[in-house]
This record gives sequence, structure tokens and C-alpha cells, in this order.
Amino acid sequence: MSPAEAEPDPVTFEHPPVNEVILSVQLEGPAIDEVGVLADYWPSIRGDFPGHQKQPPLPPVVEDFSPPGQPSPGIGVQFFSAPPPVRYWFVSSDETRLVQVQADRFAYNWRQIPGKETYPRYRELKPEFEKRYAAFLACLAGDSEAAQPSWCEITYINHIEARSEVSGVHGPLSRILRGLKSETTAPSLPAIEDTQLQQRFRILDSAQKPMGRFYLTAVPAFRAPDAAPIYVITLIARGKPADTSTESVLRFFDRGRDLIVNGFKESTTDAMHDLWGLKS
Repeated sequence: MSPAEAEPDPVTFEHPPVNEVILSVQLEGPAIDEVGVLADYWPSIRGDFPGHQKQPPLPPVVEDFSPPGQPSPGIGVQFFSAPPPVRYWFVSSDETRLVQVQADRFAYNWRQIPGKETYPRYRELKPEFEKRYAAFLACLAGDSEAAQPSWCEITYINHIEARSEVSGVHGPLSRILRGLKSETTAPSLPAIEDTQLQQRFRILDSAQKPMGRFYLTAVPAFRAPDAAPIYVITLIARGKPADTSTESVLRFFDRGRDLIVNGFKESTTDAMHDLWGLKS
């Protein structure tokens, strides 16, 4: 039985609006340098990821649960005596798979290029991440504590047509998300042009203490190449793994995936479910 057939999905759409899925791990500190990335890691995956690009580094992430008025861990200003670290993209031949590596971060992406590819499902992407992450860990050297995962996150990005009656206008987000008013509450205001939204939810551990956060955001955008109005609905589950093992990282991904797909189904309207072909 293949990984993609191992177990049923908690939620299934015939035509899911998923545009990109990202599985990411942040390390305690810099654990690999530019030489190690290019000399050791890339050769181990180059057969499947021949493309190579440089990108600005991602900033560190942290979820703060300090009480109001208490000092938060924050993110300090960093001063470099050398150029800042680089984030590398290693891209598959069809450009749908992407490995991202920087000194303190590893990520694995699936994405639609140019937008018609079938979403391969989480069950297929999870073992792909595990394989590429194992090769990355094998290349790490130096401080073993720096190489330990501090945060991990799973992200689903959905591109959803706005379907407004007015050309070039997004219209109410309530067409897509439940619990929003379809019209403005102030009669003197004109029709809604677009809406932005962010919601945060605390993820709790077995002792009912916060160990991460779930984010749902919606922003208006325009689709390339036809400039059609869309809403980009992003769902992120970010948290601390229970320990430093890869198995713990994967367990968080499993929990985050379930939060994302169930939360997406419960947050979106019946009209959208019909459009996407909800099966379960």
C-alpha cells in the first residue's frame, strides 16, 4: 500500500482550492553554513531538484504566551560582521516541489505551477518531507543543540475566486467564510470592495497549556496571469515539537494538518463546499 493510500483523509474535496502546502522546521540556531548547503546537501538531492535560486533569509518565528505586562522573548536585532545568511531554493524539474534551506531553517513545499496541477495530498507530501529532511540532518555538523528543532509549522495556502458581481472588485468575504456579515452594517457606506481578516487560536498540549498557535488569514489579491480577483486564504499551524526527534516533528504535522483541513471545512460556506465538491 502506498503512503497516499494508507489512511483516509479527514476532509476530502473533489476540487480543493489548495495552491501551496509547506512543511517547515526551525532549528535552535545556525546549524549549517553556505558551503555545507551547496557542497554537502544539494548534491544529495540534485537529481530530483536541479534548479537553484538564492532568496533573502526568513526571520525567526516564535509564539509568545507571556502574560500582559511581562517581558516577552521577542526577537533581538542581529548585527553581522559578514553578509547575512542566504536562503536557498532547490527546485524540481516541473517546479512543483521546492526544498528551502537556510542556516536555521528547512522547508519542503508543494505548489501549483502554473495552477492546474492536482494536489497530491498530505499523505504523499509527508514522506517526501521526511526523506529530504533526513538528508539535510545528515549534512549538519557542529553544535548539536543548534541543530535541534525549536518550532515546526504546516501551512496551506488557498487561492479562491472572489466571484463578485462587479468586475475587478472582490466583494464580501462572507461568500467564502462563515460568520461574516454579507453587507456593511452602516447604511451610508457603499458596497464592500474587499475584506482582510486574521484570526488566532491557541494550540494546547496534553496538560492544556499553550504550545503553539493556529492562524487563519484572508487577504484580497489578483491572480496571475489574468488579474482575476481572488481571496488568498492561508492556514498555519505552528508549535513546539514534544522533543527533538523527527517523529515528534511529524506528529505535530499530523495534528496541524487535521486542524487545518477540519478548520477550513468548518470555516467555509456551503456554497463553496458545493463548488469544490465536498465528499467528506
